[in-house]
Amino acid sequence: MAHFKKKTPSAPTQPAPPPAVPGQRWLYETDERPKKKHHWSKAYAGFIDLRDGSRVSKCPKGFPTTVAQRLINDGIEDWTDDPPGAWPHQIFVVHEGVLYQAVPTNPGRSYHAYPVNAEDLRYVPRDVRKKIDERAQALGCERELRRWIGR
Repeated sequence: MAHFKKKTPSAPTQPAPPPAVPGQRWLYETDERPKKKHHWSKAYAGFIDLRDGSRVSKCPKGFPTTVAQRLINDGIEDWTDDPPGAWPHQIFVVHEGVLYQAVPTNPGRSYHAYPVNAEDLRYVPRDVRKKIDERAQALGCERELRRWIGR
């Protein structure tokens, strides 16, 4: 069972302020506080299965915020939103053979990312999946990405 459902963010009532980092379109924000849902003690990305059948993704311990910031801004933006928004519905990042999905935390300004698996890809448009594959190939980690998402 996927741990996320497609959500349509509501439009901001006023334009979002520009990111605090010059030259960056989007800010990276850590996950919700005080809950640390996607954190664990291992130095690699992974998943844990819960008793209720859901699966929770886990980010590598110590993943640098500066790297996350760069990856979000270099990511594959998915603008397929209904209705269309002024910001990407989600951003996908391929990093070291792992696929991450970034979702808005403050729509129009910031995102938070977490690892995704094959089941989550059911909701991703085909053209975006193709760009993900092309990015993995360009980064030289196509085999690792295929292993990660079970293809």
